[in-house]
Amino acid sequence: AAPAAGKGSSDAAGSRPTVEGLAPEVIKASYRVRDEWEPLQEDELKVVRSIKGWLGPEFGELPVDLLVSFVRGYAYHPEWARASFAYLERGLLWRKKVSADLLVIQPERMPPNRAQFEALVQAGPIGFE
Repeated sequence: AAPAAGKGSSDAAGSRPTVEGLAPEVIKASYRVRDEWEPLQEDELKVVRSIKGWLGPEFGELPVDLLVSFVRGYAYHPEWARASFAYLERGLLWRKKVSADLLVIQPERMPPNRAQFEALVQAGPIGFE
């Protein structure tokens, strides 16, 4: 299928899609919400392959749950693959800027009062094994 018309909807050879270059957000008629436990379908795998091409070697370091969040999170967009990548890359750049990934290995970087926050706002898996 041809890319949707809009600002920046066709990238120069080898260039990466950007949020600013995306067509306007319109929910495409074929969009359907997938259950989070569903295996990736062929149309989603096609988006994953596009992201892998744009991301290059960094793709191997990408957590699968993060990748799937962006692939499924932008499935409604008329430029699905481009939008998934553009927002994913923006998120990855933000994570680097604020050193988000270091929090796991350097707990001293946690914000003050984090323990109190976690005690008041509990999140995580529901239920027990």
